[in-house]
Amino acid sequence: GYVMQRQFLDTLFPFSVRDVVRMGRFGRKRAWQRLDREDRRYVGDALEITGMADLEDRLYRELSGGQRQRTLIARALASQPDVLLLDEPTNDMDVKGENQIMGLVRDIQRKTGVTIVLVSHLLHVVLNYAERLMFLADRRAHLYSIEELLSKDVLSRIYGFPIRVGQSEGKRYLISGD
Repeated sequence: GYVMQRQFLDTLFPFSVRDVVRMGRFGRKRAWQRLDREDRRYVGDALEITGMADLEDRLYRELSGGQRQRTLIARALASQPDVLLLDEPTNDMDVKGENQIMGLVRDIQRKTGVTIVLVSHLLHVVLNYAERLMFLADRRAHLYSIEELLSKDVLSRIYGFPIRVGQSEGKRYLISGD
């Protein structure tokens, strides 16, 4: 399942939340084949998991940014993915929205067991939700556990800039600069 960084759904069309999530099932159908009971069950499950079931009849164009993102995540989940790829899922959100989406991503992984790959430039946002982080630097991929980031000067080496990861009251935070 894939959720693009900037998803554009033309708001000219009166798609409901349910319509958008149903689109996630089309990849499993032949041309002109209708959705069946099983498809509707997966759509319903995806709406429930993402907290959008109560808004399924609402028009997509009337949703807030966070609700739209939840709807697009539900669409990806409805396709029954083995891997869920989220590209910058918290872009253009305030702090509360960032935390709500990241909490949702964590809950999806816990409830479904699906592998989640999340791309983000916002390290401070994902730091408290990820088990492992991969950094792309110098044409190489560097994979680290959270424990490694907490115990070493890894981020400073990767970014070539002083960065420390701290922990307080069970939450991780970044301190950057001299």
